[in-house]
Amino acid sequence: MKAPGIKQFLFALPFIVLLLPFLQQQLSIYTSKPLTGEFIPAEKIAFSAASWFEGDFQNAYDKYYEENIGFRNPLIRLYNQVDFSLFNVAHGGDIVVGKKGYLFQTQYLTAHAGKDFIGEKEINKRMEHIKFVNSRLKEFGVTLIVAFAPTKADFFEEYIPSYFEQNGSAPTNYNSYRKKLLETNVSFIDFNDYFLKLKKASPYPLFPKQGIHWSQYGMYLAVDSLLKFIEARKGIDLNDLYCDGFDESYELKSTDYDLGDLCNVISNMSHYEMTYPILRFENNPLKRKPNVLTIGDSFNWNIINSGVPGNIFSGSNFWYYNHDVYADWLPQKKIINLSTFMDEVKRQDVVIVLQTESNLNNIGLGFFEATFDMLKDNISVSPIARMENEIRNNPEWLESIKKKAAEKNVSIDEMIRSDAQWMAEHDTSGQ
Repeated sequence: MKAPGIKQFLFALPFIVLLLPFLQQQLSIYTSKPLTGEFIPAEKIAFSAASWFEGDFQNAYDKYYEENIGFRNPLIRLYNQVDFSLFNVAHGGDIVVGKKGYLFQTQYLTAHAGKDFIGEKEINKRMEHIKFVNSRLKEFGVTLIVAFAPTKADFFEEYIPSYFEQNGSAPTNYNSYRKKLLETNVSFIDFNDYFLKLKKASPYPLFPKQGIHWSQYGMYLAVDSLLKFIEARKGIDLNDLYCDGFDESYELKSTDYDLGDLCNVISNMSHYEMTYPILRFENNPLKRKPNVLTIGDSFNWNIINSGVPGNIFSGSNFWYYNHDVYADWLPQKKIINLSTFMDEVKRQDVVIVLQTESNLNNIGLGFFEATFDMLKDNISVSPIARMENEIRNNPEWLESIKKKAAEKNVSIDEMIRSDAQWMAEHDTSGQ
């Protein structure tokens, strides 16, 4: 009696397995974890005679059905897990599995090896744009800061897989720009070099094992240095950033597992403990909150999410890849408006261009070229703007302005603007 039952079950098993995805699709028996990554989901197209005879309905239906078949997500995760565990192969996000399970992305390894080097001639041309923009922005009282974020490929060079070709003597965009920027009067911060020098001495991780961006602790060190740099360059006293301690945790937060998520495997990968600073901000109404515009790549998101721009600057104003505008005062992102581009730049106290090595084949992400084109025709500077710049760059004059602002109970910016306007009018009258 048992034998026929087993035979019947084995005969029916393939049909049951084939039926399960359909049942899952129709009844949602099991709730699966969604896949991570950016993609545009297929839309369910409405049937019509025209779409049928033109083949649009069939093609769209096939794509939609494939994306929504039952158990699709766990099956993809299972497939990815097998490839990752047995063959050190990752799917999604252009991820490269390095030694001891360290994750990288191809674009960072390419930049590290100098495979995206644009050549000295092109770099010299772009440096001329940077120097010109830096000089002209100073006339408007705007301080330009060029900052290089650290790169995991440089920091964890020893974990790059051996099959990825490297040549330590090959020229790179990073090395060339670094050398040339240090020879100019452009305000320049190299956090990549800073992190490499801190690598052995740092008490906490500066990069995560399965993340591509700097750790929260590394970001905190960089931001603290950046704020001091701005104070020194502008001769101002910003609200202070305090760290009230550190939360050490194996539960990864922020971007510390961003590449791990993109792998879409079943089980989380092993990693080390990460450290999260507990930040606090001074709120002194007499201290200046400068207008700061930041242009750059994804390394800026950690800074924005830390609360620094909203608490120490006049607000968050970030031009992501010099294309999408994210600001506190906008309900949602918007595309840069070229008709008001220069007006927005000129009203800033500081413009920070912060990007990592993988994007240095396009330094400034188009910002320097656009600004160069708009300023090369020798746009005149208003007398008031010139006077404001003169006040801000004169420490003694600025100190007297601070005292006047405190006496009149107004902001330093308002006091500078008032004095600059009076001085400009006085000069114009010839008195």
